Amino acid sequence: MCDTFEQFSTDFQPESRRTVCQASRDFGPGEQVFIFYGTRTCAEQFIHNGFVDTNNAHDALTLKVGLSKSDPLAGQRATLLYKLRILSGNTNLKMPCMLDKAISDAL
Repeated sequence: MCDTFEQFSTDFQPESRRTVCQASRDFGPGEQVFIFYGTRTCAEQFIHNGFVDTNNAHDALTLKVGLSKSDPLAGQRATLLYKLRILSGNTNLKMPCMLDKAISDAL
């Protein structure tokens, strides 16, 4: 999706070995076009786009972990992970890159 106000279609054309963006309207000379690459992590950006935005607000790390049912604090730990939007009903934790302030604000 390019330009937050317009519909775009982006495709790779193997015969010309180029990526082509088609817009629903004409753009004039010098008119700026914005491209939105989606809410992807840096790893997803690298795989799908071939580059990484080092200021990516959607960067995260997915880890497979478990909470021991025998842990007396398992319920409290799970509640905290849900509050931080890290645990989502399975054992895959998507850990956003959060600054200390963002963590304290979430609590």
